[in-house]
Amino acid sequence: MHVNPPLPDDGQPDITPDQAATERRCLVLGEALPRAQLIRFVVGPQHQVFPDIDEKLPGRGLWVSACRDKLAHAIKKNLFAKAARASAKPAADLLELTISLLQQKSLSLMGLANKAGVVVHGFPQVQAAAKAHQLSLLLTAPDAGADGLRKLAPFALPMLQVLDSAQLGRALGHDALTFVGLCPHPLTTKVQENLQKLAGLLALPPQSMPHNT
Repeated sequence: MHVNPPLPDDGQPDITPDQAATERRCLVLGEALPRAQLIRFVVGPQHQVFPDIDEKLPGRGLWVSACRDKLAHAIKKNLFAKAARASAKPAADLLELTISLLQQKSLSLMGLANKAGVVVHGFPQVQAAAKAHQLSLLLTAPDAGADGLRKLAPFALPMLQVLDSAQLGRALGHDALTFVGLCPHPLTTKVQENLQKLAGLLALPPQSMPHNT
């Protein structure tokens, strides 16, 4: 007797078993994308659509590209109902709620990374760690000084400028921070993925450090 292979937990039959662990299909684009580029939503008992930032809530996952216009389109056209093949009611503030939850998750992950000892903060400390090739990610606040950015540019570190200085400081138990470095670690990967999703929903432009002149 022929037995079909089990489907991914989100019931996407056009995703192969090999893809299931790393990819899902965006309900706006109709394309399979890495899960790190997507946000999972579920439909609750009262048909409300909830963001599932931790990807742990029960129910069929409805995945949307972590891009502001894509999520706005899914909400406006209620593509969640079509994908779920059931009644679904995305709230008018679903985009804002998703952004808020991603911000909270980012701060939480940074706190965990700090406890794990993989966070360096303050410009002199970050610069020294970069020189020692100890960092894999740089986080800077929008008001980070151009001179400091230029001095860090030669190290060619991935940089994200998503959280402001107050948020960076709060995540690490300080009033404000403008330069934060993270060492290679699974938590660093999670911080980077989460902040990239947040940047997409905030529609931030691609970020790069100024070159030395």
